[in-house]
Amino acid sequence: MAIAIVWPAESRLVEISVRFERYIRGFRALGHEAYAVCTSAAALGFAEPAITCSNLAELNSPGFWDRLRPDAALVITWLGMADVLKALRPCCPFIVSIADSDGQVGVRAHPRASWQRMLAQQRTLINKVRAAKFWLQQYLYADRRVAAPAIASAELSDAVIVGSAKSVECLRHFYATMGRADLGRKVHAIPYPVDDCFSTSEVRKDRIERLVAIGRWDDPQKDAPWLAAALELALRRRPTLQVSLFGPGGERCFAPLCRKHQTVLLEGTKSAAIIAQRLAESRALVLSSLWESGPIVASEALSLGCTLIGPASIPSFASAVREGPFGTLAARRSPRALADAVLSEMAAWDAGQRDPIAQASYWRPRFTEAAVCGQLAALWQGSPSHGQQYAATAR
Repeated sequence: MAIAIVWPAESRLVEISVRFERYIRGFRALGHEAYAVCTSAAALGFAEPAITCSNLAELNSPGFWDRLRPDAALVITWLGMADVLKALRPCCPFIVSIADSDGQVGVRAHPRASWQRMLAQQRTLINKVRAAKFWLQQYLYADRRVAAPAIASAELSDAVIVGSAKSVECLRHFYATMGRADLGRKVHAIPYPVDDCFSTSEVRKDRIERLVAIGRWDDPQKDAPWLAAALELALRRRPTLQVSLFGPGGERCFAPLCRKHQTVLLEGTKSAAIIAQRLAESRALVLSSLWESGPIVASEALSLGCTLIGPASIPSFASAVREGPFGTLAARRSPRALADAVLSEMAAWDAGQRDPIAQASYWRPRFTEAAVCGQLAALWQGSPSHGQQYAATAR
């Protein structure tokens, strides 16, 4: 089979968190031909096969897809991209929409989550007021109109993928609220694959009393001020706790914390191998995001025996923690609630209630390239028309 993995944005594939090379390698291991489809600019530095177009508008052209005619396609849609899907639909028997969403969409279906997300992205008070007005207008008058692109995207897809069982529930609730419960049957939970260094590295039983946090800290989504305030409270009660903060943009929020507490290190942007090493030595990953589709970093941590600490409002995070002794959730979005979750999780480690080797053995098989791509391939292999439409071997 020929499988197209479509990136309908200008960002370079080597710089985004959804690693296309892992999907290509995974499908190749299953005997398929797989390639990225993106703009020439997005393909710069990408080492795996890629078919390129000069600009994003070409992806909206049926003629472009008529020349390719893939047997299946994975498209990063963000629950949209209906123009791309409409052009692709006549030329591809099976389309998988990678939603890259937590499923908490729609102001009627998920009022609290949509309210928090809309306001968090505004920097000034006047813009927050405008965002609040826009949210209210959607809630009262325009929710269905605003949701129409997400409905159209699902209609044009054969499957819609989110990262966890809880996200499946959230997205199905959105479709039902919009009067399209039938679309919920298309929604499946399949995680992102992780890099080999997270799934093959040694898992250590003895762990340093350390937290790891990873993010683009100047992005409002990551809510760095909340994390900084929570860590300050936790460190007052447990001053021996070490914290490693990875990612760009952390100086403004975390520099005062680092100056006050020598156990807190602002490590900046590092390679996947270094982050894997740090996770393998540490007890837990702490997440402070307002919303997350994966997050991939949680899968990486679980694969290395690191437990999770974060808000119960993140569907995929809550799903993983509640599946076993894999972490502690903050019930409320307050610094004290997150600090309490940190201290509770450290106490569980102190008491021997966490087993990193057993945890890694439980999670690793789910996140390998072959496992993830096998789940995706099963979607079209199980479709009623598989025997007529899909070749059994790579083209």
